[in-house]
Amino acid sequence: MNERTFEPFSINNFDITKIIYLKLFIIVVPTYGDGDHSFELFKFWKIISMEEIPKIFKNKYFAVFGIGDSSYEKFNYSSKKIYNRIISLGGIPLIRRGNGDIGADDGYNSELKNWMFELMNNICNIFTCFSFSYGLDETKVDCLLNLNRVFKDFQCKNLNEINFDLFLETNTKYKSKVIHKEYLTPSDYDKEVLEIIFEINECTGYKPGCCLEIKPTNYNYLDFIKYNNFNGNEMIEYKNTKISVFKLLREIKDINFVPQQLFFYSFYTEIKEIYGDNKLFESKYNKNLECKEIIERIKIISQDYDLYHDYVLKPKRTFFEILIDLELKVSLNFVKVYFPEILNRYFTFEHKKENKYSIAVSLIEYKSIIRTKRYGLCSKYLKDLSINSEIFIGITESNLHLNGNKFLVICTGTGIVVAKSILNYFKNLEMIIFYGFRFLEKDFLFRKELFENNELNEKWIKNKNLKMCVALSREMDRKYVHKIFEEEWNGNIEEYSVILAGNTSLNKEMRKTFLKMFNKNIDFQSETW
Repeated sequence: MNERTFEPFSINNFDITKIIYLKLFIIVVPTYGDGDHSFELFKFWKIISMEEIPKIFKNKYFAVFGIGDSSYEKFNYSSKKIYNRIISLGGIPLIRRGNGDIGADDGYNSELKNWMFELMNNICNIFTCFSFSYGLDETKVDCLLNLNRVFKDFQCKNLNEINFDLFLETNTKYKSKVIHKEYLTPSDYDKEVLEIIFEINECTGYKPGCCLEIKPTNYNYLDFIKYNNFNGNEMIEYKNTKISVFKLLREIKDINFVPQQLFFYSFYTEIKEIYGDNKLFESKYNKNLECKEIIERIKIISQDYDLYHDYVLKPKRTFFEILIDLELKVSLNFVKVYFPEILNRYFTFEHKKENKYSIAVSLIEYKSIIRTKRYGLCSKYLKDLSINSEIFIGITESNLHLNGNKFLVICTGTGIVVAKSILNYFKNLEMIIFYGFRFLEKDFLFRKELFENNELNEKWIKNKNLKMCVALSREMDRKYVHKIFEEEWNGNIEEYSVILAGNTSLNKEMRKTFLKMFNKNIDFQSETW
């Protein structure tokens, strides 16, 4: 038996050819848009849904936990498809499919805690080589983040049954250069949108709906290093590779994550080990406050969802901000084991001409009840890129099936990029766009590019083969795009390929609107986030 420590990672980084060596795997599956897979899952789903694929999961145990919102019709639809497909390819479910609901009283934790407890009991009953570490005596299990799991390597004896050519698709990274940056909104507008144009050579396979895959870096990693008294130049081992602490905290670990409630189980254990129960703890709240009172507070947050919601979720308090607020520090080993890695971000992009491609980025900058300014990790990373900066990017395949020559696109905000990418890619098409935004003179993105000098005639603008109806939520009618569609649509919707793009809530609202208007469900494709 070979004992190893393992930790969660993005399935997009998993080499599926190594599935033959596994006996057990667990997948956490969010549902995006209108029952769609996340970008991270798309490649995995593409492979396992191929008709010619052999039963690669035969005699392998698995578990799937879905995360979704029960207010949507296709609640946890992605996890259902993954779960059923793995069974059809020979997988043996260790447990029922988990149905996490972010709309529940305790968020998806309502389902997750009991599901994980059942799962680990089932694992221990089947595999005598597994052992689990429990973080708190009073709780059922520190199930998600105590990751010292022991598993047994499984060597497939029938390697010839598997055609590895099916799996040898690589994640190509392209070298890109920033050649243009332009704000699409006025400088005094608090919802800034930035267009960035990249020069990408040897980019192949582009079509509308493809996304640029960008991995940002932490903008405040030096502050984090200084706060915790780390040595940035220290060389450490991480995933069998020697790297500096600088690299770990700048490029790999996300130090700006908002922790989930279960994370506080492990945080409780860490702080208890570092500070102990009986040491005096000098705090801005009380100079004689005992450390055990701080430790007790962390423990309560791990168990009381209301307290967790008010202290962490509502203000979107990052873990770094929690450390500063409680005047605590953590060990480098805790960061290595328990901090999540920075995930790729995805942006629908448009082919402008030749080797020029553009994205529109909503810059996330705001203040909550915490007075310091907050930033979106990737939007700040992109904003700070200078002209001629070079970065490596990936390209994900489009989920859209673009058939026919008549398109109806209903979009909000930067979702207009999807409509533009279709317009610029195809010739001789007819398109109607219903576009929702706030203010005519502030966030009507790409207005000049789409309509040149055409004036707005009531709600409609026309330009050759394009018609657009605008929905301004803060002026004129002050209505959202689904309401304007209901009032203004007068065509035969069966003649159009229908695409939704923008905020994910559009899926739910338009599904209800279609049903109300046409007394039936209307098929549509979705590129929402």
